Amino acid sequence: MLEPSPAQAKIAEYHFREAAKMRQKSEELMERARLYEGLFGANSDWVAGARLLARSYEEEAGSHEDLGQKHLRLVDAPVPNGVTVRPVDIKHQIR
Repeated sequence: MLEPSPAQAKIAEYHFREAAKMRQKSEELMERARLYEGLFGANSDWVAGARLLARSYEEEAGSHEDLGQKHLRLVDAPVPNGVTVRPVDIKHQIR
């Protein structure tokens, strides 16, 4: 069980920033998958592997965002400036 403390907003900020890093990695891998698709075909293991890894990063981003939201709720704080929280719809974003 999480306990309210002055550090909750900072912990939340950490999780939101980690989520942003994971989303960036996911986007880079999806771009790589598109490149591989052009080189090796849509059904290649290269494409499948890049998409699978991208999905993993996207799921991790969602986990970090969930944790960030939990920490913010403890102190009833808004999402920090400069941090974007996006809803995760992995099935829609990644084939």
